[in-house]
Amino acid sequence: MIHVIGDSHVSVFTGLHGVCPRYDEARSQAMPGFRVWHVGAYLAFSVSRAGHEARRRVRACLAHAPAGARVLMCFGEIDCRNHVVKRAAGDRRISGVAAGVARAYVRAAARLARGRDLAFMAVPPPTVAQHGNTIQPTQGTFAQRRRAVEAFNHAMKREARAVGARVVSAGDELATRAGEPNPAYFADGVHVDPRALPVLLAALAKAGWAITDPTTHVAAASLAAVPPPPTVSLPGGLNDAGAARAVLLELALSRCRALGARSIAILGAGRHTRDLPMEAIARAGLSVAAILDDEPRVDHLGGVPVRRLARGLRGFGAVLVSSDAYEQRLMERAHAVLGRAMPVVPIYSWRTAPPPAASKLAR
Repeated sequence: MIHVIGDSHVSVFTGLHGVCPRYDEARSQAMPGFRVWHVGAYLAFSVSRAGHEARRRVRACLAHAPAGARVLMCFGEIDCRNHVVKRAAGDRRISGVAAGVARAYVRAAARLARGRDLAFMAVPPPTVAQHGNTIQPTQGTFAQRRRAVEAFNHAMKREARAVGARVVSAGDELATRAGEPNPAYFADGVHVDPRALPVLLAALAKAGWAITDPTTHVAAASLAAVPPPPTVSLPGGLNDAGAARAVLLELALSRCRALGARSIAILGAGRHTRDLPMEAIARAGLSVAAILDDEPRVDHLGGVPVRRLARGLRGFGAVLVSSDAYEQRLMERAHAVLGRAMPVVPIYSWRTAPPPAASKLAR
């Protein structure tokens, strides 16, 4: 049994999508071999502060882990996303601040976990998204947050060796080539989700904590095959505009699939289309054959050919309308040119378009 204690990033070890309830609330666990203790949105810096509420909560969770038990501490992402960049003002370099926080955190955790086999979860790839937490939002540039994560993890490894602990790291496997959270494992751009469980088990084994129970590995593989629900698409839930848009897009793409489409055309080559998350379209099992526009200004957009909207176009089974300002007008235009037989799917409105009317394609 591994006791995982930390902030919301412990949630992945429940095997369930989304952030799990706190340790003192009713919670579910689908992943065998782990006991998850979510203490709240606390900093690694807070764990190192004598008398802080974070330390009291960690101590309360450790009371359930007997001497010799495996304890995996999971703090630091909030520090690197928010706290470190804010503190690293003037001559105080980000790397130095991050390393100082990591040192104090490891030493404090080692004192709290005495008599137990201790490990630390490395901070995941830095988010590129604006976190919905208004108290501890995303700070600085991606490059600054990446510097903080690298310095924090490096210092944590050095200090862990000094106190006889280990660090579990899967950062390279969880990141894209650009060092960003891989959407194949991060549904909300911040938290790694159960699709990464086999990767995390491999990281635990590499760190010296190989899990031999085949039940755990079977469960990890099964839970990794469960896609995230739309409500965890982005941080902030449906009160976040980006999250709401992502959910609506997923519903529109599901409708395209239900209509029998496997390849779609996107109507509109403007700002809205440039901001569309193409990975969401691929996750829905769809490919983009073309981007349609009345007056194309480029030949390709994101590697997809841009074609003039005209009668007789072929090669796709539905048209996805891509505009948050002129959706109804674009639906009218699509029906006028392509005919009523071609499914035209909006993202934001489910009203039936009025009779076709000739108009220029709005951007």
